[in-house]
Amino acid sequence: MAQRQRKKDKPKRYTGDLARPLPPLPNRSDPRYEAESAARQEEISRRVKLLRQHHGIDSDDPYDLITRLLLAHVPGFREARKAGGRPKWLAYHDALLSMEMPTELEKCGGNVSLAAKRLARREPWKGFVGRSPDVNKKGEAIRRRYYQLDKLPGAQRQEIEKWKERIAVWDECQRRRDRGMLPAGEIRVSDVANVARELGFESSFSFDGAKPDAVVNGLMRPGSSHE
Repeated sequence: MAQRQRKKDKPKRYTGDLARPLPPLPNRSDPRYEAESAARQEEISRRVKLLRQHHGIDSDDPYDLITRLLLAHVPGFREARKAGGRPKWLAYHDALLSMEMPTELEKCGGNVSLAAKRLARREPWKGFVGRSPDVNKKGEAIRRRYYQLDKLPGAQRQEIEKWKERIAVWDECQRRRDRGMLPAGEIRVSDVANVARELGFESSFSFDGAKPDAVVNGLMRPGSSHE
């Protein structure tokens, strides 16, 4: 498994003119030198365009190409892998999954695998469920987690329910802001507290002695996790 992963990390193999050396130039004293030197510069420019295409770069900015080459060939410019590699499911993610899956199931005629693939194509699931670009693999990870939710211990399920209420309050605040019912810009802690009281979810914004603003700040980066 490790060998296959290392093989995937290798840059794409160069082929054609990108793998073929340039022909040697004649000596400077040779009358052909000036013409062939100019032709060499044109050929280098052409091959640079091929190199951009090879690495999927559309711009002519040399910095973009240099950066891509550094990432592809210089280990010191690559990001270190996190230990393990499996996503760490937070109570927040479990709550969001349990809220979003029913809507997708309605669109997919109750097909859990298809609904999970639909979720895997958008954020936060697209970037959260593993590094593989394969939607089928991401969808399978989401499907497995969805089936695990009912098997989690009672305390974890209670925490998921709290996060469902917090997410519902946050979504309602955003809805009211978008409709002009709340001031434009960042949602204030006081607004969150008021909406939570209206919806009867105020208790979900007080846990472990935390104040409402701590929960509001944590909605985008929740810290309550479990496996």
